[in-house]
This record gives sequence, C-alpha cells and structure tokens, in this order.
Amino acid sequence: MTSTTRDNVSHYTVGNVETIDYIKDKLGATGALMYILGNILKYASRALHKGQLRSDLIKIKNYAIMAVEIIDDHPELEKK
Repeated sequence: MTSTTRDNVSHYTVGNVETIDYIKDKLGATGALMYILGNILKYASRALHKGQLRSDLIKIKNYAIMAVEIIDDHPELEKK
C-alpha cells in the first residue's frame, strides 16, 4: 500500500523505507503479490482461533488493498 492509503506503522519502517516497499522492490510485482496473498491466507485461517478477529480482519483488508494497488500498477497480473 502506498502511504496515502494506510497509516505508517513505525515497526514496519526501517530508516526511511517501509518493509513492504522493500519486499516489493526485491520480489518484483508478481512476488510481492504472492507474498501479500499468502499473508491474507495466514490471517484468514487463524482469525477465529486467536481471539483477535477484528484485528485480523483489518489486516486482511489492508493486505487486500495492497494487492489491488499492485494489480492497478501491473494489470497483466490479473490475468495470471
């Protein structure tokens, strides 16, 4: 997600770079999308077992927004 669509969380920022931006840079669009979809699966599968349903649903929503942003920037990924 861009900083305009999410609140910056300090523990996800190292120096001036957010971890997700570093991941996108290193893995490329396809790799970053797979990473994000994996996190959605992780949070969805444990959501009812952790006692933090609302928190996990918000994380899922935030990751879904990140996935849409990647697809918006790389529409060819939607066809994969």
